[in-house]
Amino acid sequence: MMRNKFVQQPYEDFMRNFVPGDESKRDWRAVFSPVSNVSEELLQEQFVQRLNFCQVSGEEYQAVSTQFKYDPSDPSKQKVDCGLYLKEDAPTDGRTKWSTQRLFIEFKKDSNTGDPFNDKKAALGHFEATSQKGIYNRGQLISYASDLFLRQQRLHAFSVIILGFCARIIRWDRSGAIVTEKFNYVEEPGKLGEFFHRFSQLSNIDQGYDPTATLVKEDDADFERMQSAAKKKLEENDYIREYFQKSLCEGWPCWRVTVEDEPDDPTAEQSTSNTPKKGTTSKRHFLIAKPHFYERPVVGRGTRGYVAYDKTSKEFVFLKDTWRVDGDGITKEGAILRELARKKVRNIPTVVCHGDVQGQGQETVNQAHWKPPRPRHRRGLAESVNPLKRHHHYRLVEKEVGRPLDDFENGRELLVLILDCIHAHQDAVEKANLLHRDISAGNILIWQRKNSKGKLVRRGLLNDWELSKKIPKVIADGSTTSGPRQPDRTGTWHFMSAASLNDKFKLMGIQDDLESFFHVVLWYSVIYLPSNCDNVGSFISQFFEAAQHDLQIDVVGDNGTRTRHPLDFVLSKLLSWFSAYYRHTWPNTAWTAFNPSLQEYSDEDDDLADHFSDAEDGSSGDDIDDLNPLQSKEKDAKLAAYLKNHTLAGSKRSSGVFDDDNVPVPDSDIVDEFEESDAESSPGPPNKRQRSDHAAGVNSRYANSRTAPVASTSHANPHTSRRSGLRSRRGA
Repeated sequence: MMRNKFVQQPYEDFMRNFVPGDESKRDWRAVFSPVSNVSEELLQEQFVQRLNFCQVSGEEYQAVSTQFKYDPSDPSKQKVDCGLYLKEDAPTDGRTKWSTQRLFIEFKKDSNTGDPFNDKKAALGHFEATSQKGIYNRGQLISYASDLFLRQQRLHAFSVIILGFCARIIRWDRSGAIVTEKFNYVEEPGKLGEFFHRFSQLSNIDQGYDPTATLVKEDDADFERMQSAAKKKLEENDYIREYFQKSLCEGWPCWRVTVEDEPDDPTAEQSTSNTPKKGTTSKRHFLIAKPHFYERPVVGRGTRGYVAYDKTSKEFVFLKDTWRVDGDGITKEGAILRELARKKVRNIPTVVCHGDVQGQGQETVNQAHWKPPRPRHRRGLAESVNPLKRHHHYRLVEKEVGRPLDDFENGRELLVLILDCIHAHQDAVEKANLLHRDISAGNILIWQRKNSKGKLVRRGLLNDWELSKKIPKVIADGSTTSGPRQPDRTGTWHFMSAASLNDKFKLMGIQDDLESFFHVVLWYSVIYLPSNCDNVGSFISQFFEAAQHDLQIDVVGDNGTRTRHPLDFVLSKLLSWFSAYYRHTWPNTAWTAFNPSLQEYSDEDDDLADHFSDAEDGSSGDDIDDLNPLQSKEKDAKLAAYLKNHTLAGSKRSSGVFDDDNVPVPDSDIVDEFEESDAESSPGPPNKRQRSDHAAGVNSRYANSRTAPVASTSHANPHTSRRSGLRSRRGA
C-alpha cells in the first residue's frame, strides 16, 4: 500500500520544514558515544538509558523499552522496540501503549542490509530498498505507524529508526512519508540530539495531534455521559447501543470531536432542512471511543467509522472520519448525499452534518516535497506523476447506524436488501446523473425501523458515495465531457467488473456497477449459505483474487440432495445477462480469446437467456431442458441492453414506490419459489456457530478489511450457483 510513497530529504531540509526551533547548543557527544559491538537488544537498552539519563527530550519525556511486551488491546500483538512518552502517560510494565505514545523508535543492528531505504538510488526513483531484510523492516515501520494513527487522533507522526551507528528520521502523514538521508549519529551526534530536543519543544499540533479532538478522561463529565448512554436500553434498534457499549473498551481512549457543518451549495434548487444557511456555521460535538470499523493503511483515506453519541440530539449516530482526496472535480460525500436527498433518491443515509476539518495541519503536506526522479535517458520518457496525493481531513455524520449485510436472515432477504440498493443506484443515475462506482460488500448496510403499523422493517441502505461521479456526456467525436480525476483506478478490487479491471482507461458505466452487485450476491452466497463448496476460503481466493475462470459450484439441498434452489435460479439469470453483455460488447478481444466460454455459446446460457426473456415478456417460459439454444447475436444485444437501464431491478414488476408499509421484493415468481423452497426443504436455519465455521476460511483472510464478513445470525437454505465464464481475468 505504500509503494513509491517514501520521499528522501536531506536532514537540514527535514528539520527546517518539520521540526523548527532554536538549537540547544549542547554537546551531544557524550550521549551518543559509540557502544561496543553488541547485540541489537543491548544496543537498544544502552541507547534508551542514555536518552533518559541525559534527558535528551527534556524532563517531561521518558523513553520506554517495550520490545518484549505488546499492548494487550492490540490483536496484532506488535511490540515496537521503544516509545517516547510524556512521563505521566508512560507505561510502567514495559508494554507498548499505542494510545499515549508520542513517537516510536525501532532498532536494527546492521546499518546496511537492514536499511529499509537506499540513498544511492533515491534520485532515480528507487528509494525503497529491495532486499528481503529491507522490505521486512520497512513493513515493520509501516505497521507501527498504522497502529499509532489508529489509536490516536493524528494529523501526522514522527519515528526514528536506528541502524547500528546510523539513523533516519521519518515523518508520516496520509499522503506518504518523508525520510531523512541516513546519517552517522556517532560522528554527527548533534543531528539526533537536536531532533529529540526540538521535538520536545513542539506544540501538540506540530507533533501531529488533532486540536479538534479532545481526550475525554475519567473525571470528565462527558465520560459519565458515555457510560450512561451505553447502559440505557433503546426502545428501537438497541443493537446500536450495544455497538456503542462495545466501543468503550480498555486500551482505546474516549474522544470529544467537533464537526463544523458546511452549508448547501448556493446553486442547489432546495436546501435540506438540517443544513445551515449560507454564510452561517454550525458546530456540533460528538463522543467516540473505539472505531466500529477502520482501515489500517497509513497512506490513503484512513477511514474510521464510529458509533458516536451526539451531544446536541442526545442520540446515537454514525460518524465517519476520513482523509478525502483533495483534487479537482472531487465532491465531498456529504454534499453528494444532500444532493441525492433533494432529488428524492431512495435508500441512502441521511446527513446530520459534514465538513472539512479546519485549522492548522488538516491538509497533508508530504506530497509537496516529492520530486520527479532523474531520468536515465532524455528521450522516450513520459512526464512523471506524483504518487503522493493531497488529502484533507473530513468528517461526515449520518443519522442511520446500519447493520452489516451479513446479518441478513435468509436468501430471500439478501436479494431484497440488495434490490433496495439497486433502486438507490437507479434513482441516483436517473434523477441526479450520478454513478456510485464503489459497489462492494461493505457498502451495503441493513437499516431497520418500525413502520406506521409497528412492524419492524429491514431495508437495504447504499452507503459510501465518496467515489461517485457524474456520468459524462459523450460528444460527437466519441470523447467525453470529463476525464479521470485520479491517476489510478478507484474502487474495491474484489467487486469491480472485469471490464474495468482489464482496462484502467475504461470509462465506468452502469453495467460495471450492476456487475459489482452480482459479485456481492455471489460473495455472500458462497460464504454464508449452504452449498457443496468444501473450501470457502479457497474459492474466495481463486475467484475474487487469483481470477481463475473455470471454477464451478453446484447446488445442493440442506439434506445433501441436489436441488435447484431459487437463489441458484436468480444467479443463473443474472449470469446470462452479463455473459451476453461481454459477448456482445467485446466479441473479438483478448479477453474472449483467453476464456473460450466467452466465445462460444453454451446451451445452458442460451436456455437461461430464453427463459428470462420469456419471463420479461410476461409468459411463464418453457421447461429449461426443452428450450432450443439461441444462436443469434440479436438476442445477446437485447440481453446486454437490459444492463443499461436498471431492468435488473425488476422495475417492470415493482411499483417503484417505497413506504413504511410496502417493502419492495424481487419478481413475484422468484419470491414464490423462495417461500416454497424454504417451507419444504429447510430443516431450520444453521446456528451462529455453524455459520461461523462455514465462513472461517474467509474471515481469517479478511480479518482487518472493511469488507470482511463477520459471522452473525442464522440463515435459511438458499444456495450459490456455478460460475460459467463471466470474466476471463480480474486484473493484475
